[in-house]
Amino acid sequence: MQIRIPRPCLTFVLIVAVVTPVWSQSLTDEGVRRSISRGVDFIKSQQNKRSGSWNGYLDYPEGLTSLATLALLNAGEDVRSPAIQRALDQIREVGKPRKVYSTALRTMALCAAEPAKSRVIIEENVRWLEQVQAKTGQYSGAWGYHNESRPDNSNSQFALLALYEAQRIGVQVDPNVWKRSQTHFRSSIRANGAWAYFEHPAAPMPATGSMTCAAVCSLVICNEALRYQGVDDQDEVRCCGDSDEDAAVQRGLKWLGRFPMSGNPGSGSFLMYFLYGIERTGRLTGQRFLGDHDWYREGTSFLLGRQDSLNGFWKGTGPMEQDPVVSTSFALLFLAKGRR
Repeated sequence: MQIRIPRPCLTFVLIVAVVTPVWSQSLTDEGVRRSISRGVDFIKSQQNKRSGSWNGYLDYPEGLTSLATLALLNAGEDVRSPAIQRALDQIREVGKPRKVYSTALRTMALCAAEPAKSRVIIEENVRWLEQVQAKTGQYSGAWGYHNESRPDNSNSQFALLALYEAQRIGVQVDPNVWKRSQTHFRSSIRANGAWAYFEHPAAPMPATGSMTCAAVCSLVICNEALRYQGVDDQDEVRCCGDSDEDAAVQRGLKWLGRFPMSGNPGSGSFLMYFLYGIERTGRLTGQRFLGDHDWYREGTSFLLGRQDSLNGFWKGTGPMEQDPVVSTSFALLFLAKGRR
């Protein structure tokens, strides 16, 4: 039997209050649409027209192309457009899975575009991701860059996002994968309600906004996947929708609500990655507000003010986000998916 996970039945409506905050007074629907359109034009302008790929990150050639493809699709680019079709041809031609980030992004792009045509590849990627998940020890339930590396919460969230999208189109995922990850994220929360990149007693790392988003979304995904498979975390059959609030999720949301959308809490880098995480956190939990912060309006106002006025791209913070294709892809995913 194939298990399908529907998207959360949530409708987001942009509501303008009688008295709007100063940071949102100039925010209009037309302005958001124009910003998205300029970002799309920039991403398409950077595509290698011959190969269909976006150049960069040579160790992850399909990863960047898949990220850009996801951004374009979510921003409204037709799957039949030449840019998307060239990209999909390149993504499908990649050989066996090798690394978690790129395999996860590749899976998400193929699920979003033409899942029936790519079913064999998607299933192969799912089986590989199941195989390389850590199953014992301190990091049981998490993933690293590949099966020999130390697991971390960033690779783990991408693996779970890919498995979630694959299960939504009918690819069966081992329930034990969800259960191990659920246990991992519940057990690795800090006392303050946040998460770090990874936990190691000899090398403690600061908790950050991006990793707290990763953990919150991962728990929501695991909880939903197990619920729709009819199994809870005590191996008991449950009726769909019969679940208590996850205390770790609530604590994570409370911690995130302390901060504005203009920086990645606990880190001087990964600003756009943080906003990409905030978008998923808000949508998957059904929260219009995180604390007192209207996350979509506040984040959108920040992004529109940061967009390059001439070429329409974004740059974030840190070495990875100096690549405008990476940062612009994250910005588009925030603007387009959050707007829905």
